[in-house]
Amino acid sequence: MVKIEINRLNDAFLMEAVNEAGNTVRLDASTDSGGSNQGMRPMQLLLAALGACGSFDVIAILKNKSKT
Repeated sequence: MVKIEINRLNDAFLMEAVNEAGNTVRLDASTDSGGSNQGMRPMQLLLAALGACGSFDVIAILKNKSKT
């Protein structure tokens, strides 16, 4: 099971997501929304994850085709 821990780093919106391997991603809100603009917005992170997921699939398919 995937485990993610979210730690709040300040009294505004700055947070850090940590996975079980200790890898981290910072999340924050824009200054217009009360954040300090020190990390990706949650929607940006979601779009990045979707893009990476699709890219991983394409890379895996291309690698399998080159083996045959």
